[in-house]
Amino acid sequence: MIRPATLLASLVGTPSVSGCEQAIADQLSGLLAAEGIPAQRHGRNVFFELGQAGPRILLVSHLDTVPPCEGWSADPFQPWWTGDRLFGLGANDAKGCVAALTLAALALRDKAASLGARAVFAFTVGEEVGGQGIQELLPVLGRLDAAVVGEPTGLTVCTAQRGMLLLHCVAKGTSAHVAHAHLGENAIHKAARDIARVDALRFEPHLLLGEARAQVTQVAGGRAKNQVPDQCEFTVDVRSTPNLDHGEVTAASPRSWRAR
Repeated sequence: MIRPATLLASLVGTPSVSGCEQAIADQLSGLLAAEGIPAQRHGRNVFFELGQAGPRILLVSHLDTVPPCEGWSADPFQPWWTGDRLFGLGANDAKGCVAALTLAALALRDKAASLGARAVFAFTVGEEVGGQGIQELLPVLGRLDAAVVGEPTGLTVCTAQRGMLLLHCVAKGTSAHVAHAHLGENAIHKAARDIARVDALRFEPHLLLGEARAQVTQVAGGRAKNQVPDQCEFTVDVRSTPNLDHGEVTAASPRSWRAR
């Protein structure tokens, strides 16, 4: 019998930063095979189906994590327990969900013939960087009647989902030596003014999800310390709500956006 705590620690101890999920996909496939569930693979995605008739219900969560950030007090890939809590990269988002769905599948394994429905389990990749794993897998899975998505919500059922809008912005300027800065146009300064406008943007809140905030997450510019930069690039990430139209947001340049 697989112990839940052991399973979770094993998953957390297998690094699976987005784009590098091969090891954890192999690990999960091998575990399922050893338990009599012949999981299939589509790229690095792992999936299988239990049941023979009835509506098809997708139970899905993701294998990948974001990269570790600064501030960890221990190795994020070496899980450790503090009381009844396991700490490590991905323990919450979403390897806890992967462990729970895996254990659910094992509990249903011997009851598949009498389920009255077909449970389609999918463990996908690339969720943290745009969700390409599930996008690639959906045509393979075929028609689905409903879906339950495993995400850390504190067991609160969520019935709405944020989208993701990524904007790659480029501010153009004119290069010059800093000793003659008046002859140039500083692209970083231009970008900074636009970034301030992004920070001031306010969108109408969604009833269930609350407010969306545009966030500048990456900035790059400048070629040399003594040169007025002629280009500055920055990325805007908007985790949008259903009432926010992506087309309306992207139709205008940052310079014409208005704070509300």
